[in-house]
Amino acid sequence: MRVVYIFLFCCFVGACLGALSASVMNVPLAPYFGAVFGGCVGALLSLIALWKRDNKHVFTILVISFILSFPVAMVAGKTDNPLIAIVLTSGCAISTFLILMHRNANSNDFVNVKAVYLVALFCLAVGGIYVYKKRTPQDPRTLIELMGSNDMETSLEAANKLRAYGKKEPFLIALRHNDNKVRAVAAHFLGLLGDKSVQPNLIEAARDHDPHVRMWAAFSLGRIGDAEALPILSSLKEDDVEIVRIQAQRAIDGLRGRIGQ
Repeated sequence: MRVVYIFLFCCFVGACLGALSASVMNVPLAPYFGAVFGGCVGALLSLIALWKRDNKHVFTILVISFILSFPVAMVAGKTDNPLIAIVLTSGCAISTFLILMHRNANSNDFVNVKAVYLVALFCLAVGGIYVYKKRTPQDPRTLIELMGSNDMETSLEAANKLRAYGKKEPFLIALRHNDNKVRAVAAHFLGLLGDKSVQPNLIEAARDHDPHVRMWAAFSLGRIGDAEALPILSSLKEDDVEIVRIQAQRAIDGLRGRIGQ
């Protein structure tokens, strides 16, 4: 009878984990298919539990293993990749089960086994990396377009991804984009790159018809500019838009403090 209980428990919880993981995937009827596949995976994993069925703590360890796997299933599901979801979720459950079996074969002190929490955190981190890569594409052209998103988080995420390349060329291309939001983000991040060779491009951007582009161009010139940037910054102090005037003054103060004028 103990064998039957272990088998049914693993199948049931596997189905729950599969349905949970699939529920966040952008796939029609995903929870139903997830429950079926999860149940099948649970049935296979039950063989490991049945191997240790004589241990008096086997059910307690199974419960802990599946509880720690629930957040992993949620994050892994957001990757929209069933294989990744299965590997991470089942990997977390199996690893937790085996660790607890090895460390606490003759005791019930499961809470203080730190290794199981590290396993869960590792699986969560791996899943999070896949989700991040899925949300933010790798292609520079796509990232440039995403910089113009009305969602600030998406826009900055795309720019940071582009910044990771460590090159100015994509941002210089973005600085000539027909979308003013793309140009503004590009002007901002060119200053964050710290490449002083882009000063002429930022001086040109400081004459842009969009005030946000002018503001961020002033910001970046204040960070990486030299004395040649002072004339355009001085002219921006008389800009019609207040945020541009304020940023221009800050840039001038920062630049003069840096170059000693």
